[in-house]
Amino acid sequence: MPISKFLIAQIIYESRLDDTGVDPQDGVNPIGALSTNVAGGLGGLFTVMSDAGTDGMQAMSSQLSFVLTNAVMASNLNVTQVAPGGNPGAADYNDTTVYLTQTAANEITGFVDIDGSGTFNAGDLVALKVSISNPADPANAQLTFEQHLAIEHPDNSRFDESLSLLTQGHDKIQLRFDANVTDNDGDSASDSATIDLINAHRSPLRSDDDGPHVEVDVDREGSLKDFALNLDESINPDGDGL
Repeated sequence: MPISKFLIAQIIYESRLDDTGVDPQDGVNPIGALSTNVAGGLGGLFTVMSDAGTDGMQAMSSQLSFVLTNAVMASNLNVTQVAPGGNPGAADYNDTTVYLTQTAANEITGFVDIDGSGTFNAGDLVALKVSISNPADPANAQLTFEQHLAIEHPDNSRFDESLSLLTQGHDKIQLRFDANVTDNDGDSASDSATIDLINAHRSPLRSDDDGPHVEVDVDREGSLKDFALNLDESINPDGDGL
């Protein structure tokens, strides 16, 4: 099953269900989150064949994880600058790039490098997260995408612009499947396989723009009479200088 078909439709059609209730964004808690719900889980992207031999099977284990080509990678996304009711901060960010780093075997964090250190630390803001649920149970493992900060969508001609989360250059994020088999004699065998999840050209994860909204209505309790003005255009009609 192509990974694009596995995930993209899930993100698009469930986009109205992503609100978490966090308002305004704080760079810590997600303002939106989506999880896939595909039969067979992420394990369905891989084929596993095992044979314990004549000794018989004692145990088999499997594990899903992420693999990044570099410890910290720049994405194609940028966050919007500090604004009331928008992204937090006392002053504009020097660098709005969303950088990607692996914070657990099954978790990737996209962050804003507030202190310019080039690494993710306590002084930085979380912009997004990608994680694998149930990584030790691939048949029930799903992908979760969280958004923590507002993302810049530069096309102002489109109210609901959608941007894919991509890497840059040759950087990529892979999904890895590890399997281990142990027979009743205590012998074991292991193997792994990877599939590209995100690269510079394709990704199953997208962020939709949240365009502004304004609504003006008439207050029926008010009256235009309250704003009546009567301007006399005559200039000193009495001729007395007063």
